[in-house]
Amino acid sequence: MLAKELRETNRFMEKSWCRLGPRAGVVALILLAACSSKENTVNIHNGTAGSAGAAAELPDCSDAGSASQTRGSPMAPVGNLAGQCFWMDVREASIEEYAAFVAGGHAETAPFCAWNTSYDPVCAEAGSGEAGAGDVTLPVTCADWCDAYSFCKWAGKSLCKGEYGNPADAARSDWYAVCSHGAVREYPYGEYTPDACNGMEKGVGAALAAGGQASCATPEGVLNLSGNVAEWVDECIDETGAGDKCNVRGGWFASDANALRCGEKRAITRDARFDWAGFRCCAYGPED
Repeated sequence: MLAKELRETNRFMEKSWCRLGPRAGVVALILLAACSSKENTVNIHNGTAGSAGAAAELPDCSDAGSASQTRGSPMAPVGNLAGQCFWMDVREASIEEYAAFVAGGHAETAPFCAWNTSYDPVCAEAGSGEAGAGDVTLPVTCADWCDAYSFCKWAGKSLCKGEYGNPADAARSDWYAVCSHGAVREYPYGEYTPDACNGMEKGVGAALAAGGQASCATPEGVLNLSGNVAEWVDECIDETGAGDKCNVRGGWFASDANALRCGEKRAITRDARFDWAGFRCCAYGPED
């Protein structure tokens, strides 16, 4: 297209130059430059994946199969904008699953978790007791970051990886990549709907069963990434000990619409235990 326009413009200039003088040539050159610029802009806008200016897309992970030798929640194959496929728990870790972890012995822990000598899910703040009374299908809460880390190792998985300072980057936060479907959704299901997930506007005021609420699902079928309970992730600012700040994601049953967005996070210390915070796990290939 651009070459054809050049030839036509040259013919026009040759015919018009002598009759209209140099000014016509100058005008033609200006028009040619504008046309060329427009053509280049269109090429960039319509570029395929990988070309300059093109939007990145999630990889197709549908043929990734199943994560092998894992315990706990079933997993879904998912991906991030770095082009990596991995697996994520379809639901939060439940009270029943966490009790099996505590009873069955503990897996490896991180060096900076040496201070964590108890895995019992007990909250220290007034008004909260041991998580687990009642319905064992509820998400486990009152677990600190190191509890969640050790549970995921015991289950043959790990906490979902990311960078503390890039919680809304789908190439640097795996949790966000899945929740936002590659940074194209503010909420896991699409545009905000007050009762799609268990947040403040749903009016329940407490956690619901892990794996419930089909209306609060990503396209891959991952549930409750928004609301219900907040989730620990491996997005920490340091690796020194109990006082390290780490992100929890997704909001919880008392969160408003803003706090339920996929890009939101709350930073709390690694040793914090709250009755609104739980976790889920991810699994990665051996090379990751």
